Amino acid sequence: MDTNPTPATDDKLASLKTLTTVIYALYALSLFIGITAIVAIVLNYIKREDVQGTWLESHFAWQMRTFWWGLAVVRARRHHLDHPDRLGNPGRCLRLVHLPHRQGLAQSQRQQTDAAVISGSGKQARPTANS
Repeated sequence: MDTNPTPATDDKLASLKTLTTVIYALYALSLFIGITAIVAIVLNYIKREDVQGTWLESHFAWQMRTFWWGLAVVRARRHHLDHPDRLGNPGRCLRLVHLPHRQGLAQSQRQQTDAAVISGSGKQARPTANS
């Protein structure tokens, strides 16, 4: 009768190491096919108890933590893209400077057109609300 638990433990550890590698591959593949990250995080949570007390526990913790941080970054980025006028948008500063400048130019051009129409030197008639 063999009472040595080492072969079974070695087999289990080898299996968990393979699983950890597969989960890393799923996360890498999620850069192209996003659903694989969901499969990977589910596997992390299902097998988390199996890796407790082994050197793979830190890998599982890192994988899960990276998934949740990555999800938070994606959500923040998507929110930022959906609401570009929120504070923190670098383009907002440009619009705050450029828009009044454009409005000032448009007002200046209207004043020049009005002056030309009033003096009679304007070749175009000023458009009215009815035309």
